[in-house]
Amino acid sequence: MPNYLTVRGEHGVVQIGTDFFNLQLVQKGSVYIPASAPDMQFVSVTVTAVSPVMCIRPVTKPVALIKVVRNGSQFTYTFGSWQVSGQVAENIPWYVFDRAPVNAEKGALMIRNPANNELVFNSNFPVMKIAGIADLPSGNLTAQSAVLDTGIAGAYAACISQGRIEHTSQSKGLGQGFNGQLWAEGVMVNATGVVTSAVLRQRDGSGIKYASPPGGQLMLVDVAGL
Repeated sequence: MPNYLTVRGEHGVVQIGTDFFNLQLVQKGSVYIPASAPDMQFVSVTVTAVSPVMCIRPVTKPVALIKVVRNGSQFTYTFGSWQVSGQVAENIPWYVFDRAPVNAEKGALMIRNPANNELVFNSNFPVMKIAGIADLPSGNLTAQSAVLDTGIAGAYAACISQGRIEHTSQSKGLGQGFNGQLWAEGVMVNATGVVTSAVLRQRDGSGIKYASPPGGQLMLVDVAGL
């Protein structure tokens, strides 16, 4: 890092630097998942962005990010979940953070990169505030969850990079097709953190099995006030 302005946190980690950029809240909304469904339900959200990070805040049921499709500057996120007995329908808040131009503003702390005079920080901007990051377990998705707990009550949203996926299939007989299960890594937040849980697309439970490799991460983001 150049020898310009650097702001470090209490543990010595650089928080702000003149050659840094911040991911800012650029869009938010909610998706509705029905209260009664015999199988996994899917809903999609399309946003216009450059390098987006999508975070979600389900509090009554696990929700999984099933796929992301990019078409130019448009990104379509498809989420999946299903109804757990006794639970009600939920509007799931979502938040998209992206690299966006920083505008000058009176009364705020502003920092520029001396190399190109680009404004890189404005203290009033709704930047992404990461509350914690944890590696996802390498074990079986249906038997091992990930937990990230800050120990501090707040309003949090979660996002996963390379969530685990497992699939089983079994022939129903000659000419009768196949039954199977699809498990995807879902997240559900609570007052102090987030826990992962397997979200099921129900068919049957035995036969050929596929499991994605481990290696993803679970990230918790503070969305209080956003």
